[in-house]
Amino acid sequence: MVWIGSEIGGVTLYRPSSTKPSVRITGIETDKVFTELKHIPSIPKKTRLTINYAAIDFRTHPQKRQYHVKMSSRQGNELIFDKITKAGYFDWTPEQSGKYTFSVVAIDRDLNYSEPASITLTIFTPWYMNGFVITPLAGAGLATVIGLIVFIFRYITVRRESVRLRLDMLETERQNNEQLSKAKEEAENAKVTAEIANQAKSIFLANISHEIRTPMNTILGYAQILLREADLSPHDLDAITTISQSGNHLLALINNILDISRIEAGELQLQTSDFDLRALVDGLSTMFQFRCKQKGLDWKVEWKNSDEEDGRREILVHGDEGKLRQILMNILSNAIKFTDEGSVTLQIEQVGVGNAHPTSRFTFHVIDTGIGIPPEEQAKIFEPFSRIRMNDTSEQEGAGLGLTIANQYVSLMGGDLQLESVPSEGTRFFFTIPFPLAVKKAETEDPMKRVKKLAQEHEVFALVVDDDSWNRNVLVKMLSQIGAKVITAENGFEALEKISTQCLDIVFMDIWMPFLDGITAVERILETYGESRPKLVAVSAAALTHERQECFDAGFDDFIAKPVEDARLYQCMANLLQIEYLYESESEADDSSFKQIVLPSKLLSRLRETVESYQVTKFREHLSEVSKLGKDEKKLAERLTELSRNFEIQAILDILGETERTPVE
Repeated sequence: MVWIGSEIGGVTLYRPSSTKPSVRITGIETDKVFTELKHIPSIPKKTRLTINYAAIDFRTHPQKRQYHVKMSSRQGNELIFDKITKAGYFDWTPEQSGKYTFSVVAIDRDLNYSEPASITLTIFTPWYMNGFVITPLAGAGLATVIGLIVFIFRYITVRRESVRLRLDMLETERQNNEQLSKAKEEAENAKVTAEIANQAKSIFLANISHEIRTPMNTILGYAQILLREADLSPHDLDAITTISQSGNHLLALINNILDISRIEAGELQLQTSDFDLRALVDGLSTMFQFRCKQKGLDWKVEWKNSDEEDGRREILVHGDEGKLRQILMNILSNAIKFTDEGSVTLQIEQVGVGNAHPTSRFTFHVIDTGIGIPPEEQAKIFEPFSRIRMNDTSEQEGAGLGLTIANQYVSLMGGDLQLESVPSEGTRFFFTIPFPLAVKKAETEDPMKRVKKLAQEHEVFALVVDDDSWNRNVLVKMLSQIGAKVITAENGFEALEKISTQCLDIVFMDIWMPFLDGITAVERILETYGESRPKLVAVSAAALTHERQECFDAGFDDFIAKPVEDARLYQCMANLLQIEYLYESESEADDSSFKQIVLPSKLLSRLRETVESYQVTKFREHLSEVSKLGKDEKKLAERLTELSRNFEIQAILDILGETERTPVE
């Protein structure tokens, strides 16, 4: 006890208290307030946070209370700060990630110390503070190659990770069979992890597809525009054709990888229609007969259970024509690639014909006399990215996806792709698919007919909306080449303004744009104009199934994927606007008009020799000599060039047969 003298001559007895005060942490504030201290989430570093605390002490005036606060790192027991303060809160901005412990002790007026109150905080580094950034690609070509390499590497990594996770899950279930509840919990955690990985893969595939398709739209778009020019020299025609074919090859590879992803996710569906199976096979025969001729191989198409009269009759079935064509093209391409001598045969056998059989089963055989496949390699022939090395010196083209996709497509269509092979003798791939019989095939546009311009009395006023000037120019040139009137806009706001001031027939709208994206712009157009609006077509590099559906759900009338094909563009306009076209075959002079042309005999012989031996490049070089002989000869050269683009060999020979010969050079 303490005796204290007073100013009036008395004394006061003061008895210090030995009762300890108590203290508690009342809450934590960041951009939110947390009062449930057991459920404090992880906090991003460099986020200012305030820790509130209060003492329970009725003897000490609030302004006299003191607190001893500490902050330490749990990793290395490092003391961050240690001080005494009168404030009932403490502000702190963590600079590093990790786990930290905050503690506070209350001190009353008699210097009694409370028991400490503490809380552990987890600080993490948010994604937007990561130091890695993606360096802009130097150009469209380099971007495509690098993007593809990264794409394939990431896909393989994700796939291997998924396999590893599945194996770990099975091993965990085996080891913990006696502890069923724990095994279920671990399996659920593994499932969540796999879903996150699949979601990340889907996002990556969507982004990389968009980034590659955007520059590819410019490359292939301008290639199509230039190929429509009639005055191309053979050298320029070959160069542009090479660009187009290479670009389409890369695009097909990207689509193949996306198809593999869709198949694994169960998102790939059949697109069925009525079609003529015999016409499909005839089209493939024309294509692969030319390729076999180039390698000196014999090409055969054999229809089993068909007589000569049946060979001229349509076989109308209902199924996915596109996927069946892709299956056969992939298998036939491999057969020709690995056959250096002998033959390649496509054999079709039909089982169940007639009114008593509403469904027929068709067995397809692709038989070659190539190098064959060793038995130990046959088991992995259908695996993605499988490129079997047949000997120490063989080099193979492609990414190893053709047979994988063919196998998946066959399974999707209700069949089973099988093979028989003997090394050094050849290989036979075969599968059977059921097709319901059809009565009438769907009306389709002749793919060989090329639009030249709008028919008379047909006009189109179009608006092209895209923030990328190159992509805008591609569409503008494609539309202008056929006589359409075109105006442009760089974003959704500009599009809305031009729609309000112009009487438009159709709008081609990009989706990913700054300021106002295509989806929002279309929603505003529908809200403002209703049924009186122009036709709306989405043109986007975001070409996955769910992305297409989002566009249709928003109100678009049609969807065109980048890279834009001119034939698809013109077909879309014809369907939506009910317009008609003039085609090149309709606008060109009759081939019989070339009868009056007299070609030098040696030049004519060179033309015949190159076309009969399928030397298309040399044939076009000789055509440059023809075009220099005169005005009529130039038209003849242009016509033959057009036919050579479509590899119409017989048509070329027919025209050459009509020309007269002269010994004069």
